[in-house]
Amino acid sequence: MLPISSISPIATVVDTVSPVSVSSLEETVKKLFSEYAANANAEKKNIIEKSQSIDPSNPVQVLNLQDQVGKYTLALNMVSTLTHKVTSSIDSVIKAQ
Repeated sequence: MLPISSISPIATVVDTVSPVSVSSLEETVKKLFSEYAANANAEKKNIIEKSQSIDPSNPVQVLNLQDQVGKYTLALNMVSTLTHKVTSSIDSVIKAQ
């Protein structure tokens, strides 16, 4: 365990943190969202193409496609949940002001 004297005071830590401007945060969110949307669209297109060319009598292909669909669905649900939580948090902060 570190001795208490080696921990920096909060004021020192806060002074070294560079402020983030709202516009850069907004631009970063827009950029990340557009990248994710493009990747999700490509993954969806890939799943649709695989589903049209799959041999339903081949259980390995069916399980691989099912696994891919499951991972895609899980990723979309995670993004949806995170978006909802962030939106709720921002709403709470705005109402508290």
